[in-house]
Amino acid sequence: LACLAILAPAAVQAENASQPAYPVEMVVQAFAAPPDAADLPPGTVQILEVLITPESGWYFYSNDPGAMGQPTRLAAKTDQAALTVLYPPGREKRDPFGSGEMVRMYEGATRLFVLVPKGVAGEASLRARLLLCSDVSCLPAEVSGRINIADDASALPAATAQAWWRDVANARPDAAQTEPA
Repeated sequence: LACLAILAPAAVQAENASQPAYPVEMVVQAFAAPPDAADLPPGTVQILEVLITPESGWYFYSNDPGAMGQPTRLAAKTDQAALTVLYPPGREKRDPFGSGEMVRMYEGATRLFVLVPKGVAGEASLRARLLLCSDVSCLPAEVSGRINIADDASALPAATAQAWWRDVANARPDAAQTEPA
């Protein structure tokens, strides 16, 4: 069972190995954001791609799962700021545990995106909390790691050159943080 892996062209550090082993892996990589992207807040200079991959036979609920399921949450921060996380919508399916409700889930490798504004650099910590489920059970899981955010994004690969770039436009901030109070 894979617990955590973090890979990036920038400096990388994995969390301690004493974390429980979950059937999921998280990989983080930094990319340079385009300066004029209409889908990003002004001043975004880097995008962290956070790839969460459950083992075969496992899935996890989306950030906005609907009436059932625990929402996936990713906390990303540096000493300077909490960072904005964008989540894809998830696939709508009938609840596998027989409630009859429609839920939104992530099956297979799923990309979350962390936006890094200008002036933020140094070590970032990331912690994902999610509910991993198989056909027979669910398991609350937490995976975490760290990545070094470079002062200058110009040496990073371009986000616009990645196959996932168009997915950023469909991703949304945390549903719980955008609902009216």
